[in-house]
Amino acid sequence: MNVIYDICLIRMSEVTTTKVTVPRWEVPVLGVLHGDNLQVVDQIIIERAVPNPADEFTRLVTRYGPKNEDVPAVGAVYGQFGPGIAALRKEMLDALTADDAPPEVYKTPDERKAEAEIAASKGGMSLVEEAQARDAAHLAVHHGGVVEDLNLADGPPVLESTSESAGENGSAAGLI
Repeated sequence: MNVIYDICLIRMSEVTTTKVTVPRWEVPVLGVLHGDNLQVVDQIIIERAVPNPADEFTRLVTRYGPKNEDVPAVGAVYGQFGPGIAALRKEMLDALTADDAPPEVYKTPDERKAEAEIAASKGGMSLVEEAQARDAAHLAVHHGGVVEDLNLADGPPVLESTSESAGENGSAAGLI
């Protein structure tokens, strides 16, 4: 992903100015902390992995701490809890260059559902079929079974248990 970073000057005192380069979504947090002493002077594009919005929210809270005793600076800018993370997510998407599509982690459940429905209408798997395939793969990997067929045209995948992992009657009870 290509992320827009802003180069900022922060006047710390009459004799000290600090130059920082931060992702665009971090500048409003600096603005809360430094007010008129913050000046954005340039921008650059950096190719990097974009963090999960919830993880980034936590990082910003840890890095910049509270504005006052109750509200962290990032919370003062974006809001607290879920709404704050959603607002930060939007700012993070806005900081991507125009040619970058949003990574999967930024897609809302509605966006993912719409994409799955489009894929299903084009001959892809439905949401139920995808869930069945994931469940079968999980059982195979984590519980020692063997998935015989992932062709969903014949119905859901079948998990055949191996002799070491199954109970005496061949049930999956011995797998847990």
